[in-house]
Amino acid sequence: MDDPFDIDGNFSETGRNVLDTEQFFSTLGRAEDGDANAQYRMGVWHLDGSNSLVCEDKEKAVSWLCKAAEQEHEKAKKVLEQMPPETACNEEAPKYLRCFVCLAGAEWYSCYNECDKTAEMRRREAEQRHIKGEQILQEAEQGDALAQLKAGYAYDDGIYLPKDDAKAAEWFRKSAEQGNVDAQCRLGFSYQNGRGVPKDDTKAAEWYRKAAEQGSVYAQVRLGRSFHEGKGVAQDYAKAAEWYQKALEHGDAEAEYYLGKLRKEGKIPRRRFT
Repeated sequence: MDDPFDIDGNFSETGRNVLDTEQFFSTLGRAEDGDANAQYRMGVWHLDGSNSLVCEDKEKAVSWLCKAAEQEHEKAKKVLEQMPPETACNEEAPKYLRCFVCLAGAEWYSCYNECDKTAEMRRREAEQRHIKGEQILQEAEQGDALAQLKAGYAYDDGIYLPKDDAKAAEWFRKSAEQGNVDAQCRLGFSYQNGRGVPKDDTKAAEWYRKAAEQGSVYAQVRLGRSFHEGKGVAQDYAKAAEWYQKALEHGDAEAEYYLGKLRKEGKIPRRRFT
């Protein structure tokens, strides 16, 4: 996917509205594992907020960008340096760490969240978010799988509904049980990371398998890693390679990396060229 920032780190309008579910979950997983490039992308997406999967959330954006900047990610540093001067809570800190200082002091809202807005405008926005959250819940309670998935995201993001990981997982489950592949991926992620449910690698693998069998590339890679590492399933390098290969058929770079790693480590036969 094209980077939403150009080579100099400036935001490009053409980077909007290109995020899909597979990219989001794959990037989120890598970001939480400490990958600086993925952390940078998560920050960029939260700054944009135009996609239905990622709501605009400056706190999350700044947090992810600072994580990347702390690993010397140059683009993340530049984005942070270009932010309004109001973010500089500590003049002694390096520019790209000033936002991090704000977050650590729980002062991010007053120093960053569009200080030019009046209190009345912010009140109206909060009211609109509340109304939107109620609409999302009403639609989900009617039993539609897609609406249930949106309710899960709303509780997960904490934008339209109060952040509640347990309720998010509950709605993801309702949607997943109806066969929604995105919800199955998200529920697998929840079990894998203990978010809103007890951490359970076995259940994570079960939900990843359901999504993988429906063709989710993200789930195919996650299930491949489960077999690769023996988490939630018996370790089986051949099955890991099988799922990586399925994802690779769709051009997934992560699957290609782990498939190559299996071959390099001698876990599966190397390819033969004729």
